[in-house]
Amino acid sequence: MKAIKIEHKRFIKSVNLLDKIVGNVEPINRRVYFYTHSNVLHAYATDGCVSVNLILGKMEHFDDFYVAPLDNLKLLSKSGEDDVEIRFGSKLEFLKGPEYMSVLHPFARDVRKRGTFWAKFEIKSSDFARTLDLGSIILREGENVLIGILEGEFFVLSEQYSHISVAFMKMPGEPFISTLPYESTRHLVKGLGVIGNENVKMGYSETLIGLKFSQGVITLCKSPAEDVQMDKIEKFLEARKFQGIRADVKKVKDGALLAAKFQRKNGGRGYIELSDKIRIGVISQHSAYEYSQELQTTLDVRVPIIPQKLNQFLSRLKEKEIKIVFTEDMLFFIVKKALFAVKNEKRRPL
Repeated sequence: MKAIKIEHKRFIKSVNLLDKIVGNVEPINRRVYFYTHSNVLHAYATDGCVSVNLILGKMEHFDDFYVAPLDNLKLLSKSGEDDVEIRFGSKLEFLKGPEYMSVLHPFARDVRKRGTFWAKFEIKSSDFARTLDLGSIILREGENVLIGILEGEFFVLSEQYSHISVAFMKMPGEPFISTLPYESTRHLVKGLGVIGNENVKMGYSETLIGLKFSQGVITLCKSPAEDVQMDKIEKFLEARKFQGIRADVKKVKDGALLAAKFQRKNGGRGYIELSDKIRIGVISQHSAYEYSQELQTTLDVRVPIIPQKLNQFLSRLKEKEIKIVFTEDMLFFIVKKALFAVKNEKRRPL
């Protein structure tokens, strides 16, 4: 029987990261696979697109591939501060202080996704997580996020019901565009939160995107985006240069939040109006709500909006001020590294 002892804090962080990456959408994915390579023990988990391969420590090589339920490992991580010993034999055994847990039928096939990438540049994991978060927050399960590199910037773009959120960060590399499932994007954001503010090395190939960090590697499936309008993405890059009206983020966010709460309870259609004031409101069949704040502008426009989408975006911002830009076909809310846009459908709410 071969065994390894893992320090308590390392075990907790490893289980937490594995948990965030696989998520709860597909219960079948809530498994952790153990194997050795070059006398090092690895733990592997995947949500079907985003995968994490963790280094747990040096130990004697074995040929088998073991599997354990992730939720059982979470139970061990929540009790006491003892180190964890893992034994690999005909059973997979975990010992922690007074606790003992085993998997009676632990053998599995190798489920790792194959592919290689060259780590070409270094980025801050926290910056990458924020970009993914801001660019994907308005979507729901079952939808796809658009990611890529264009003109020396990494971008994350999502669109739903004429509402668009885009986030950017400086990044070298050859241009590419790919889609990423919304669920996997959110799993990755949470996983990067566990890693913290760490310098990670990033690279990509035709089939995957990879991130190397201190304890292992995270890979993302890379699916070429079809029928993508490059000029639309370039338009959003350029939109940040537009002149606009300055507004207080907190005041706009308060209005979007309150209008969203009203809409959830009463239904109806939302709108945002720019004139001598910024007004965010909802009109339903039997009632109406409006939030307003003073605004210095010569505009006189009203655009349909889902207040919840605007609130989701604004609630993630650290900036205190936002730039509002109105064009013939778009209403933009812009900060340095992100923007939220609503298509102007040239109609007024009921």
